[in-house]
Amino acid sequence: MGRGYPERVPPPSFQRARSALRKQQRATDLLEAARALACEQSLRTLTLTAIAARAGVHVSGVRRYFASREDILLTLAGQEWRVWGAEVTAAVLGAQAPISAHDLGRILASAFVQHPLFCDLMGHVPLSLEPEAAPDCVRTYELIRAGALGEVADAVAAQVPSLDRPRAAELLATAVVLAGPLWHQTTQPTSTPKAGDASGDASGDALGDGLAGGVEDGFTERLSRVLDALVRGLSTPSAI
Repeated sequence: MGRGYPERVPPPSFQRARSALRKQQRATDLLEAARALACEQSLRTLTLTAIAARAGVHVSGVRRYFASREDILLTLAGQEWRVWGAEVTAAVLGAQAPISAHDLGRILASAFVQHPLFCDLMGHVPLSLEPEAAPDCVRTYELIRAGALGEVADAVAAQVPSLDRPRAAELLATAVVLAGPLWHQTTQPTSTPKAGDASGDASGDALGDGLAGGVEDGFTERLSRVLDALVRGLSTPSAI
C-alpha cells in the first residue's frame, strides 16, 4: 500500500454461492429433462445423451452434476417417493376411520395410478438403477424412501385398527414391490407394430400413450384385489 500498489480486493463472497446456485439449477434442469422424456418414452430406451440434449447441456458436462444416467433416474425416483408419500398420507388421514381392508387397497391403488412415473421407476429401481448408481446416490435414495414409507405407515397404523406400525410398513413395502411390475404388465401396448410401420417407434412405450384401453381401471382393480387380500392376511393373529 505504501508504494502505491492498489489494495488487493478479495473476490466477492457471493461468487461461490452464485456458482452453487447455477450448479443446482443445472442439476434441476437435468432432472426435469429426464422427467419429461420418461413420460414420452420407455425408461429402457432413455439415454444420457437425450437427457443432456433436452436440458441444453453437453453430454460431457453432465458428470459435473450426476455421475451417470442411473444417478439421475434414482434421484428422480426419490423425488417421486416424497410426492407419493405425502399424497397417500393425506388421503389415508383424510378418510373416515376405521378404514377397511378394501378401502385401504383402493386408496393405495388409486395413488399409484395417479403417479405413472413413480410406478415405472419402481419397476427399474431394484433391477438396474440401484445396482448401477453411485453409493452416495443410493444412500440418499434409501433415506428418502424410508422416510416416505415411515410417514405413510404411521398414517395407516392410525387409521386401520387391524394393522400395527410394523405390519403397515410391511404392507406398503410389498405394495410398492408389486406396483412396478404390475404397472409394466398392465400398460403394454395393445398390439405389436408391423415392420416398417412409421408408428412403431419408441413412443409406443410412453406413459399414457398407445396403451391398452382402460389401463387405469385394470391396474387399479388388480392391485386393489391383491392389497385387499394382503391387508386381510396381515391382520390375522398368525401374521403378528
